Amino acid sequence: MNEIASTAPALDTSAATVAPAEAVASAAFPIIGVGTSAGGLDALERFFSKVPATCGYAFVVVQHLDPTQKALLVELLQRCTPLPVVEITDELTVERDHIYVIPPNCDISIDHGILQILDPQVRRGLRLPIDGFLRRLAEDREALSIGVILSGMGSDGTVGARVIKEHAGAVFVQSPDTAQFSSMPQSAVDAGLADVVAPANELYGAIVRHLSAAPQLTDDSARPGDEVSADVARVVALLRTQTGHDFSHYKSSTVTRRVQRRMGVHHLATVAAYEAYVRANPAEGELLFKELLIGVTNFFRDTAVWTRLVTDVLPALIRRRTTGEVERCVRSRRGEKDLPDK
Repeated sequence: MNEIASTAPALDTSAATVAPAEAVASAAFPIIGVGTSAGGLDALERFFSKVPATCGYAFVVVQHLDPTQKALLVELLQRCTPLPVVEITDELTVERDHIYVIPPNCDISIDHGILQILDPQVRRGLRLPIDGFLRRLAEDREALSIGVILSGMGSDGTVGARVIKEHAGAVFVQSPDTAQFSSMPQSAVDAGLADVVAPANELYGAIVRHLSAAPQLTDDSARPGDEVSADVARVVALLRTQTGHDFSHYKSSTVTRRVQRRMGVHHLATVAAYEAYVRANPAEGELLFKELLIGVTNFFRDTAVWTRLVTDVLPALIRRRTTGEVERCVRSRRGEKDLPDK
């Protein structure tokens, strides 16, 4: 567990039911997607046992369910929480202080805070409903999207967690050594996506502390000319020293949001405090480096692009080849696109 401890901030477990941030009272409120599979009931009960009746958040539970069995999760969860527990129906509007549970034999989506029932993409066999929902949650709530990965087998939730991080949300993972089945949380940890790794009964307190943190840094701190602020520039310079990678020419808003997100994870109010933290904890520099690269991988999950490549671009290139000719791609000078080069 040393590796896990080094990639997640230490938790103050003395205040697991801290009041949520005042910002939660606004029209847009955090929605927390909770994914679990085998061994999930115990983890869910431990997680929700710490959630007060007026927390200001909404929770959507996505569990792997047998499509042929009657769902009992609503009744089972209602025993351990004062929040109303509701099975999701199509076009259901999400409200604060509610827990919503996926029905059997379906996938779910969310659009502008409205839950939608979808036919499962795969009827039997390997299904990834947690990934599917977390991806849509990230797109709908962006920085107010929270992913929680609890006990389960397989790796469902890891891809969705990555998309949440791309949209400046946060990911909280049950420590694998406390889970009845560790492979699902371990997958998220191994992918470097966990902001906090802790027992299930400590995760809610960590979420509250994360959402309550309000770093004094916004995109307005970026100067004209797409340059980051002087404070953020010092973090970028420190990152170059520690990792050998230069992000000074990255889009300023991207760098600023990533730094701001990491500040929120560690409850640091100023960039100077975060710079000092990175200096004292080189592992944090590595985590920031990975988060700055997360968005780059969007291309590799763009189904439409890859379909076009397979069906149109590559066949056309192959048809026009002459015997012995080699096709390769080179980067244009301005870095705008790849161009075929013979």
